[in-house]
Amino acid sequence: MPKRGYKKNSDTSETQSLDPTFGQTKAFAVADPLVNPDAIAYLNSVREEALRTTALSTERSSQTNEKRVDKGALYDEEPVLNPEFLRFTKLQDTWHDWFLKLKSNIGTEGYRSSGYDEKSLDLLVAYFKKYIETKDKEEDPTIAALLSALRDVPHPEDDDESLTIDEEWAEKLLHRLQAKKAQLPKDSTDLKKLMTEPDELPRNFNAWYYYITNNDPSFLTLERMSPGQVVKLASYMAQWIAEVTKNKNEKRITQWLLFILLYLPDRLPAQEISMVRLLGKKARAMKLKSVKEKEPLHDLELIPVIFNGEKPGSFSVVDLTLVVVGLTYGQRDLLSWESE
Repeated sequence: MPKRGYKKNSDTSETQSLDPTFGQTKAFAVADPLVNPDAIAYLNSVREEALRTTALSTERSSQTNEKRVDKGALYDEEPVLNPEFLRFTKLQDTWHDWFLKLKSNIGTEGYRSSGYDEKSLDLLVAYFKKYIETKDKEEDPTIAALLSALRDVPHPEDDDESLTIDEEWAEKLLHRLQAKKAQLPKDSTDLKKLMTEPDELPRNFNAWYYYITNNDPSFLTLERMSPGQVVKLASYMAQWIAEVTKNKNEKRITQWLLFILLYLPDRLPAQEISMVRLLGKKARAMKLKSVKEKEPLHDLELIPVIFNGEKPGSFSVVDLTLVVVGLTYGQRDLLSWESE
């Protein structure tokens, strides 16, 4: 005969009905008149304490969670970057794609054969003729002979005023021609051959610095260099790159750095990667300094007769160096600005 307040389950175990407040089965049959009244009073006090504790705990937990959300929101905020660094990060892939395309284009036969494509050579000859026409041919027989040899060379078709020959380069070429005298070019074809004759390559740090600051870069010069020589020149450039912010040698250092980046092998051993990384670190230091001191780096200007087409917006050779070292050679930590 089951005790009062109990019911039999099919498995013969004794259970009680669920408590409407806690949703659990009562452990003791407190409604049974045989239960000690003191025990019932004690259990009721425990039940009331549990009700108060649950409500208090829930209220405190809710307040704590609200506070945690507020604190967490502070840590979820991204650090504020300087607008120049944001622009760099946004455009670095675009600059890199442009660089890779340019690097691919210089591998064409026209560049490998002479250092310039035929159209660029024709343009150089035309502008050189225009330059020597400003000289006094009465006082210098070399000028008269050159103008005669180039008599069939037409003036540049569009005669774009934005395209001007580098007068320093033109003077050096003229001096070379004056030194030849008896071996002056007979026509424009001869002049093109002379213009593309390679110079003897320097052999050490000081000789390279003198050569770079006194001569414009050419595809022909870089084509003659071994990959190891190009990497070594890049390591030298790590010590010269700061000069792109100075007026004296800025133009030539900038152009030489661009050519060196274009001719660096895509794959390098670890030792040479470290040399290229040093160049990237110097470029990063210059970028940080320019942003901190609010002195923008000069925009990279391409030589019109060598690089056809437009580059994607404004960026410096320092920016390009950082992008190439970071993306081509896997030094991506140099492109992170969050800690700055």
